[in-house]
Amino acid sequence: DAVWTSQWCRTRETARLMKMGTPEAKPALNSFFAGRGDRARQTRETRALIAALPRDARVLIVTHQVNITALTGRGVRSGEIIVTRRAQHGLEPVGRISVDR
Repeated sequence: DAVWTSQWCRTRETARLMKMGTPEAKPALNSFFAGRGDRARQTRETRALIAALPRDARVLIVTHQVNITALTGRGVRSGEIIVTRRAQHGLEPVGRISVDR
């Protein structure tokens, strides 16, 4: 239903190559690694964006490891997809998909 990316070219290109819909850049999804952003604020904003979606909406989020870990509590490898569902307090991981390069 939606494809969200950070504003960084790597995430935008990855989303485009996946051909799952038109990517929409969301500043809250930008990396906050090494002090480049604000982890708490960006995670809060991303959770608010997700909460504002219709309950049955699906969203593909292409972002950075630090953002994924903050949102799911799980680490992720490069090129790996973490499948989640909405839970009362954020996103609950329910699976992983490894993408062969």
